[in-house]
Amino acid sequence: PSLYANRVYQTDASRVKQNADRSNWEWSPKGPFGVLGEASYSNWGIVSGRVRAMAIHPTDPQIVYIGAASGGLWKTTDGGETWEDIAPEMESLTFGALAIDPINPETIYAGSGEARYFLSPHIYGGKGLYKSINGGNTWEMITDDFGEFTNFSDITISPHNPEILLAALASGNFSLGNNLPNEGIWKSTDSGVTWSKTIDLPFACDVKYHPSNEDTAYASIGGMQEESGFYISSNRGDSWVASNEGLSDPNIISRILFDISSSQNNVLYAVAYEPGSNNVWWGTYTNAYKSTDGGLNWNQISEGTPLGGKMTSGWYDQGFYDLCIAVDPIDSDHVLIGNVELHETTDGEFFSPIRPYGNTLSGSIVHVDYHNIVYAPSNTNYIYIGCDGGIYRS
Repeated sequence: PSLYANRVYQTDASRVKQNADRSNWEWSPKGPFGVLGEASYSNWGIVSGRVRAMAIHPTDPQIVYIGAASGGLWKTTDGGETWEDIAPEMESLTFGALAIDPINPETIYAGSGEARYFLSPHIYGGKGLYKSINGGNTWEMITDDFGEFTNFSDITISPHNPEILLAALASGNFSLGNNLPNEGIWKSTDSGVTWSKTIDLPFACDVKYHPSNEDTAYASIGGMQEESGFYISSNRGDSWVASNEGLSDPNIISRILFDISSSQNNVLYAVAYEPGSNNVWWGTYTNAYKSTDGGLNWNQISEGTPLGGKMTSGWYDQGFYDLCIAVDPIDSDHVLIGNVELHETTDGEFFSPIRPYGNTLSGSIVHVDYHNIVYAPSNTNYIYIGCDGGIYRS
């Protein structure tokens, strides 16, 4: 699906060998344009390529930045009606993380490369961290601290001091080798110019600052290792303590994502893909967890509920590839989880799929394989979803 997100041009290939004077060739743009899905999935409308990264302007829900798996960076100022390619000369076309400075929204950070666990032949690597200080009009690679190859999982900016950033780097591109040197949680105190690694573990999945306590930060580590799980920092990300009480055995957690309630900051939710030794794409291995004490203790919720996707032949799970979670900023009981399908709870306990158009994943409310769900900070009625079919808005 990511092919539709690339910049594509086409000519008459039959004349390539016959016409030596290439200056006479005429080219016309053939993309990127969305395409209408197959008839059996017509409810998904126009689809494009995989969207991994997304960031919404802090005061205008119509201004959105997205990063494609292999299609560059894009910006809309009208809620997605039209899009502008804002990085046509970028060295990387793959982006896994975006963050907007909440105080000066003209400043945007873009981490290149996407991260996932398993299915390594279908991952796209990146080349560093980029920054714009003019709303995406121009970009600059601002640091070489991460090395030549990068796979960003997340970037977050402290809401209390925009010079302080945290980043999560992983891999998943096992052709480059497991446990790349730059995997882990990183911190910058000078607006991204220099970075130091504060969790030196492979496959960092997620990172966030506490909304109201400037000293507290959270992170998560996957990779099915002894150190997988949830982490808390009480010194703005300088050091970390594992906080896994109530979570599964760390050795079976391959990916774990989380979100914090903006209305009740002590409430957190996590979603984890936990295949254990059965590292295969079929079956049901994703589980949901909830903490009501700031991440110190966890309880599994909606236990026994499949959180993958349902086909006519049964359920299967792609949490190694598409996994995301978002808590409604004004209702801590309303949570969305994305996997193959979109799942929702309105009571903070039990999830069920949102599929108004049928009884299997073809009835999903938008294109399947969900990678990102973001509420607009200034108007929580606006929700954007990045998936294998592009980007959708509610």
